[in-house]
Amino acid sequence: RDLIACENIEIFQATEDDTVDRASEAGAVIIGQVGIRCIHCGLSPFARAQFSTVYPGSIGSLVASLRHMQNTHFRTCERTPNQVRQKLAQLFHVDVCKEYNTCLKNACLDL
Repeated sequence: RDLIACENIEIFQATEDDTVDRASEAGAVIIGQVGIRCIHCGLSPFARAQFSTVYPGSIGSLVASLRHMQNTHFRTCERTPNQVRQKLAQLFHVDVCKEYNTCLKNACLDL
């Protein structure tokens, strides 16, 4: 199966700047917390699509967070190439959780 969503995100650890940006939101972020962001707009101050960056509540919810980004963020992200957006839309009904789990687990080990 295709891991195109994994190829279009970056997994990172929150920095102090990340915690300041989200301090007023519910579910505040802590330094070192694992996050997922869109490689196309996640660091852009002009990103308008929701969920360009997400901070799962636990490592166990990384797959659900990626699936949520696949189904919401990438559909509206203006910076994501059209061919990527179309391919992700085709996978909307495909169960790719096992494959996502493997790619995310490997990425977290690299942190």
